[in-house]
Amino acid sequence: MRIQKLTAYHVCIPLKKEIRHASYARRYNDTILVRCKLEDGPTGWGEGLPRHYVTGETIESAWQQWPISSLKEQLGQEWSNWATLFDLLRKFELKTPEVIQPPAHSDRDCFGNSLRCAIEIAILDAACQNWNVPLSEVTTQFEPAASIRQKRDEVHYGVAITSMSRWKQVLNSILYKLFGFQHVKVKVGTERINDTELLRRIRFWMGPDIDLRIDANEAWNRETLLLKAAHLSQFNLSSVEQPLPHTAIADLAGLTKECPLPIMLDESLCSLSDARQAVREQLCQLFNIRLSKCGGFLNCLEIAAIANEAGLEYQLGCMVGETGILSAAGRHFACSVANIKHLEGSYDRFLVKENLLHKDITFGWGGKAPALTGPGLGIDIDTAAIDQLKQQEQDWT
Repeated sequence: MRIQKLTAYHVCIPLKKEIRHASYARRYNDTILVRCKLEDGPTGWGEGLPRHYVTGETIESAWQQWPISSLKEQLGQEWSNWATLFDLLRKFELKTPEVIQPPAHSDRDCFGNSLRCAIEIAILDAACQNWNVPLSEVTTQFEPAASIRQKRDEVHYGVAITSMSRWKQVLNSILYKLFGFQHVKVKVGTERINDTELLRRIRFWMGPDIDLRIDANEAWNRETLLLKAAHLSQFNLSSVEQPLPHTAIADLAGLTKECPLPIMLDESLCSLSDARQAVREQLCQLFNIRLSKCGGFLNCLEIAAIANEAGLEYQLGCMVGETGILSAAGRHFACSVANIKHLEGSYDRFLVKENLLHKDITFGWGGKAPALTGPGLGIDIDTAAIDQLKQQEQDWT
């Protein structure tokens, strides 16, 4: 088999509401979509969402990487089985434009991860369609994932409560409880919002049995974390996500023993090197793995295996405002990987105005969602919507 053509699209996806946290606020997403056409074969799709405050990328930097990375030369070779396909996907490299300087991310193997994710998932989707197997079969065939393989027919997603007015916090707490969610993440660290009052309010309305965790989105320093954690632990929280900025990652050393809340890495977990450093220096107890920021399906499988073998827990997160394409890839990951503590994603019809799918795959009651069993991603792409929303288009030639 051989790839005939790769095409990249810059698509602007409007959101149904503003999403705000300590690092950023957004009402739309600039998304990279990639279409992979095989010679005499099917077409696959992938998606990645650049985040400058996570991996240093922007939609502009991703668009500049595309033409200078010699993708046709790197990915145009023939492949015939899983081993040769994995070898092709693990070896290709994205070049950094000379006009872009990402010093904070250049040594972390993560600059360009959103574009890499979109390219990889598109190729895997096309290959799995050609072999008539779902994308989740990748986990079964990828040797580094041997220790974390587990097939599921159904998964349960959680939900997040972001920075919002008091009455919306109460309303969402009640609605999420009535909807049957068991896992809820609360965004903290935002100016003008009292975290103690926020969590007291949410715990009161959601009850003692809901699994609550918090996400500070890099808002605190070491001293603030210890003070906040000591006070907020009264609300029976399961973890605190990314409490310190990545630039202060060294300050996490030793905190796993001092902090009363388990620490989860997110913005500081964007690559295999990040994962290995976190294990080596004992920086956390949990990983937040996300397909786009971590560079695709294969990298995420390997990061989950690293965590599992080190005795750390991990969740599968999502990118805010991702479309059904990336949601579907996350579903395949979640339905094939063992020991995922929390699961985020598939918010599609609740959050994005254009989901790019003909058939909705948003989670249902209680966050329940079935495995996708069709070939590849197992979804039907709305190409007319992509044509309507695209800002730019470019082939690998």
